[in-house]
Amino acid sequence: MYSFGGEGKERYCYYENILDYVSEIKIISFYMKQPIRYNNSYRSPLREDRKPSIAFYPAREGYKEGRMMDFSRPGSPILILTFIKKLLKKKNYADALDQINYDFDIGLFYLNGHPPKNKFDGYTGQVDENQSSNSYSDARSHIQEFTKRDEIFWNNFGISLDTLKKFNVFSTRKVLMPSGTTLVYSISNPIYTYSFSNKTKKIYLPLNKIGARFLGFGPTPLQGYDQLPEKGELLIVTKSMKDVMLLYELGYNAVAPNSESTGIDSSVFEDLKKRFNKIVLFYDNDEAGIKASNVFSEIYNIPYMMLDPSDAKDISDYYYYNVRSHNSCKEKIKKLLEDVI
Repeated sequence: MYSFGGEGKERYCYYENILDYVSEIKIISFYMKQPIRYNNSYRSPLREDRKPSIAFYPAREGYKEGRMMDFSRPGSPILILTFIKKLLKKKNYADALDQINYDFDIGLFYLNGHPPKNKFDGYTGQVDENQSSNSYSDARSHIQEFTKRDEIFWNNFGISLDTLKKFNVFSTRKVLMPSGTTLVYSISNPIYTYSFSNKTKKIYLPLNKIGARFLGFGPTPLQGYDQLPEKGELLIVTKSMKDVMLLYELGYNAVAPNSESTGIDSSVFEDLKKRFNKIVLFYDNDEAGIKASNVFSEIYNIPYMMLDPSDAKDISDYYYYNVRSHNSCKEKIKKLLEDVI
C-alpha cells in the first residue's frame, strides 16, 4: 500500500490537497487495478465492457484535475474524481475523498471525521508518471519498391508516392508477426508500413476483409508530427494518417492522434500551440467523430469543423467519391475554415 507517513494533517482531504501528495495517474491506476497511460483506451469498470471505450486525459494547463471520457455514452468528459466516486459507488464526493485519503495513507483530516471501514484492493505496482515507454512487441516488415497497384490505390485519395516517402509510408512485401504468422502482400490485399521516429510502427491493410485493417506495434506517436515545419499559421488535427497526407497535398499542415478517442498528449499540444497561430479539429462527421470533436474542442479550447454528411465522412472519402481534384478539395477546406476561424 502507498504510504505518505501521515504528513499534512493540518489540512482536510480535499482533492487539491490530495494531489499535493500523490499524482492523479497513480490514483487512476490504483482504482483501475492496472497501470494506466493517458490517451489510451480501456474497458470501463463501471459496466460489462466488451471493448475499450474509456480514456483518461491529464489536466489542462492551469488546472490540477484531469478528465475521463466515455466514448460509448453521450456527453462531455467528467472529472477523474467523479469517475472514482462512481467506481467506488459512493453517494457523495466527501465519501470518495475520504476513501482516497484512507487507501493511500496520506494522513489528511477526514471530511466525515473518521476513516472508511474498508480499504480498496487496488493496483500498487509501478506507474509511469512521465508517460514514456519504448517497450513493445515488434513485427518485422519486409519493405519493397512501390508497385503500380500502390500508385493507383494512393492516387485515388490524392496522395502521391513522393508524399508517402516523406511521411515514411512503405509498401510491404510481407510482415512477420510476433505470433509467428506471416502477412503477405497481394494485389487484392496490399500492405503498408507506417514507420515513426520512436521506432514504432503501424501495419495498414486497407482492403483486409477478414481482420483488422490496422495493427499497431508500440505506442503510436502523433502522426505527421515529424513532418511539421518549425512554425506555421495553421495546424489541422484530423483522425488518420491518410487525411494528414491528403491535407499536406492540399497545402495544409496536419497531425492525427492514433484514433479520434485518444487525443494529444498535453505537453505535445502545448508545444504545438507555441508553433502554430491557429489549431483546428477536423474529425469525421459520424457519431464517434462528432463526439470527439465536442470533447476535444472543450479540452483544448480550439474550434472544430467537419464535412456535411451529404459530402462524405472525411476529406479522403470526399476526394475519392466526389471530386478526384486537389483544387476542389482546397476550396472545400477553405470554406470550412472560413466558417470556424
